[in-house]
Amino acid sequence: MKSELESRFTAFLRAVPGAEPIDDLEERGSPSKKADFFFDSRQVVCELKSLQVDAEYKIDRILEPHRNRPEFPLFLGRWDLAKVLKFLPDGDEIGESIYTDLTSIVEEKVKDANRQIRETKVQFGVQSSKAKARASLHQSS
Repeated sequence: MKSELESRFTAFLRAVPGAEPIDDLEERGSPSKKADFFFDSRQVVCELKSLQVDAEYKIDRILEPHRNRPEFPLFLGRWDLAKVLKFLPDGDEIGESIYTDLTSIVEEKVKDANRQIRETKVQFGVQSSKAKARASLHQSS
């Protein structure tokens, strides 16, 4: 299901002069997933990806084994992650682990978008087209 942001952005792209929403085109042996738009007389193939991420559970999962350490701060409410990590001698390494875990989804989405763009270029015979894969991050609260 598309978020309101995705729907609004897709509507905006549909209004761009010369935009061709690929889902509206006659299909020729449809690949499993196609890119979203052609632009500039099919010289640009565009795939949109929207990430709706609630990262808190991932951060909590990584921090959980460290909560019983004597240097782990005791606090009420919410603290900035950087502030918590400053108390830990290996805070930089823990922060790197959190960063890697949180950004891995972006890599996966870009790989998926690139595959969809390749398949679309083959399906529509536009091998010389430029590819545009864009990912946007929307954090759920």
